[in-house]
Amino acid sequence: MRIRRLVFVSIGILLGVAQFANVFAESIGVYYFPGWRNTVARDTWKPIREHGGLEPLLGWYEISDSNVVDRQLQWMNQYGLSFVVFDWYAEQKMAGSYVNPAIDGYLKSSSKGALKFAILWANNGAEPATLAEFDAMVQWWAKKYLRTESYFQVNGNPVVFIFEPDTLASTASKWGLSTKYLLERARNIARMNGVNGIYFVASTHAIADKVNKTLPAAGFDALSAYNYHFGLSGEYVKRRGSHSYSELSEGYSETWNWMVRNSRLPYFLPLTAGWDRRPWGGSKDPLHDESISDPDSFEAHLREGAALMEEFPRQTKGVAVICCWNEFGEGSVIEPTTKYNFSYLERIRSVFGRQIKDR
Repeated sequence: MRIRRLVFVSIGILLGVAQFANVFAESIGVYYFPGWRNTVARDTWKPIREHGGLEPLLGWYEISDSNVVDRQLQWMNQYGLSFVVFDWYAEQKMAGSYVNPAIDGYLKSSSKGALKFAILWANNGAEPATLAEFDAMVQWWAKKYLRTESYFQVNGNPVVFIFEPDTLASTASKWGLSTKYLLERARNIARMNGVNGIYFVASTHAIADKVNKTLPAAGFDALSAYNYHFGLSGEYVKRRGSHSYSELSEGYSETWNWMVRNSRLPYFLPLTAGWDRRPWGGSKDPLHDESISDPDSFEAHLREGAALMEEFPRQTKGVAVICCWNEFGEGSVIEPTTKYNFSYLERIRSVFGRQIKDR
C-alpha cells in the first residue's frame, strides 16, 4: 500500500495535477457511540451483559472516564485509523451547555494530534426546536469543535456529517425555511467564529433523485451513510434486511458501485462491522440480526471497499468511514473485545497499510 501511494504521488507530479497525491491518500474514519454512561437510574451495559454480547477489552467502561477515551484513541491511531466521528445529540444539554463526554475525553487526550475528529449530528431528536436553538447549536460547534487544530477537514473546511437529511428538510420546512438556507446559515455562523465554512456530508441511500437532485440542490458537499441494511441501485425498491453478513456486504457493494458511478457529489465510502440488534430488543425481522461479521469476513469487506476507493479516487476522495467503533447494542463493533482481542483493528491495518506502533 505504501508503494502504491508513492506511485500515485509520482503520477500526480508528472501530470501536474494540484493535490493529486491527496486524492489517493486514504483517510479511514470510524463512528463512535458515546452512550455508555452508567448512572444510578440506568446501567447502559446491562442489556449487553444479559444478552451475552461482546465485552470490551477495557471492561464495562464509563464513557466519561477520559482515561478510557485516551486508550481507545491510542488504539485507533496505532492501527491505522485517521479520524473518529462522534455521534452528537442536541438533546444532551446540562445547564445550557451541550454534553458529550467522549468528545471532552478526546479534547483532553494526548492522542488528538495524530487522530482527527468530526461530529455526526444525530438529528433524529426533538431539538433544536427553534431557529434560535439551531444558531446556538452551530455556535457551539464552531467555538468548541470546528476551529480546533485536530478537527477533520476536507478542502480546508471542517466536516459535519448529517444523520437524517430528510428530517433536517422537515425541520426547515416547519420554520418556513429550506435545508439550503440552514446549511448556508450554519456556514456563515462558522465564518463569524473564525472557521472557513463547513463541509456538510449527507447520509443517503442509492436513490437517484436524492443523490443527484435533492441533496446537491440542498447545498450538501458530499454523501455517505451511517449504515445500510440492504442494497439499492438508483431507485427505491422495498427489500428486506440482510440475513447474513455476506448478504449485508453484498448490499453495500451494490450501493457503492452505483454511487461511485452516478453521484454528482463525492461519496465517502461507508463500511460496516455488521448488524445484530438483539441486545437492544432485536430487529423487526429477527433474521436480520444474523448479519454478524467475523474478522475474516470483515477483512474481505474492507478489501472490496479499498479496491473501489483505488478505482474511483476522485469520487471517494480517499475517505471511508467504518460503522462502528462501539455500537455494542447493534452488533457493529471493531473496538478490542475479550472475544476478538485486536483482530478487527489488525484487519484494518493489513488492508489500509499503516504500520503499527508500540501499544
